[in-house]
Amino acid sequence: MKKNLLLITFTLSCFIVEAQYRKMPLDTNHYWQQLYSSNVSPNPYSCYLKLKVLKDSVVNGKTYQFIKSLNNLCSPYYGSSGLVRQDTVLKRIIQLINNQEKILYNFNKNIGDTALLTAFGGTPLIYTLQSKDSLLSNDGLYHKRYKFYPNGFGFVTVIEGIGSTDGLLSPWVPFETGYLLECVARSHPSFTTIYSSSGLGTSCPIDVGLPLYREIKKTLSIFPNPASSVINISIGNIIAESLEIKNTLGQTILRVNNVNQEITKVNISDFVQGVYFVKVYSGSSNATILFIKN
Repeated sequence: MKKNLLLITFTLSCFIVEAQYRKMPLDTNHYWQQLYSSNVSPNPYSCYLKLKVLKDSVVNGKTYQFIKSLNNLCSPYYGSSGLVRQDTVLKRIIQLINNQEKILYNFNKNIGDTALLTAFGGTPLIYTLQSKDSLLSNDGLYHKRYKFYPNGFGFVTVIEGIGSTDGLLSPWVPFETGYLLECVARSHPSFTTIYSSSGLGTSCPIDVGLPLYREIKKTLSIFPNPASSVINISIGNIIAESLEIKNTLGQTILRVNNVNQEITKVNISDFVQGVYFVKVYSGSSNATILFIKN
């Protein structure tokens, strides 16, 4: 009898943990740092966005949190500001676009369910949930992680209590511009990293908001782009120690040390189709540019 009671108690406790919803920390004490990259010729560049909730705003009788980037030097067309609210009952994050509510994230889904996500710039697309697991983050908690696949290459990863790995207000990466969520942190009452794309135990950089492109953006380029087999990474006259290729989850796919030539050829034929970021390290500086694998 005792064994049966223990088994029932354990099963119920697991069910309670599984059913728990991790709320988004939509308050002024948290921020999302994401990397914005533009591959538009002739001046591709990369820079950081530091998104914070600045205030509450009431629109049509509903309270929204106004999220805005604090870095005025980095000015992408979309994804740097927005009005959002959280529905903890339906487990949804809703964004107000053109005075209409659109579902930004929907965490009340099971494998095989479809979702009409807001997507970049407010364009709705149909996604299918194909993968659902949990992520242990730096806050010591497990956050449910969902992978939605659209009708095309790539996928959208959203994490309860964190947001999209493509950027808080950007559920998917478009063709020539893109975002990569670097980290989520709490600034008060003590600095705490909640999530880092670099992995468990990695902290958010405190010094955010400074553009990374400056001199490096003038010479850093990738061609052809998109590509299916080989890319050429041109660093011009930059003295680079190394470069990394990362996927949209922030995972390092390839690292090249001792980059001592102007153009580095990389075979990407074994890469899965999608968007990737090349990060070049030069002294204490670095810059990132994206490319598409066909």
